[in-house]
Amino acid sequence: MAKSEAQKRANNKWDSEHMTVLGCKLRKEDAEAFRTKCRERGTSPNAVFKEAIERFMNKEM
Repeated sequence: MAKSEAQKRANNKWDSEHMTVLGCKLRKEDAEAFRTKCRERGTSPNAVFKEAIERFMNKEM
């Protein structure tokens, strides 16, 4: 079922108030290899990043 325009606006508003985007620079060939590996493993770059961040934040330093 497609989202209504009102629902899209509400989702965008919530995201802008509660979410942020983190980024990093990679060589194009490394980024493409990473995306390919994610597809092969049935995951997404975002899921890998989120898992890595969670592990890092929970690690005793």
